[in-house]
Amino acid sequence: MATKPGESQYEKWLATKHRIVCWNDPMLLTACKKDGETIEWRSKGVTTGFFTLKVRDRYRGADRSYEIYTIGLFGRFIDYSVIKEEGSGV
Repeated sequence: MATKPGESQYEKWLATKHRIVCWNDPMLLTACKKDGETIEWRSKGVTTGFFTLKVRDRYRGADRSYEIYTIGLFGRFIDYSVIKEEGSGV
């Protein structure tokens, strides 16, 4: 029986779907890159249920902000993410 995805599955999904990869850096605590460019990790919230994993990650790049929001259920992720151009007012 398939179960809810775990944190490592979320990280693989994030790298594949949004091309965002993060790692622990002794100077920055958390360092992230998107398409080879450094982006700033802002916050992360994780909620786990019996069958679900909900994750909301926030990042900021040079000209965009990324709000990654997904619900993991039975080994899959449903993506509700929002990417905003800085200064667009959206």
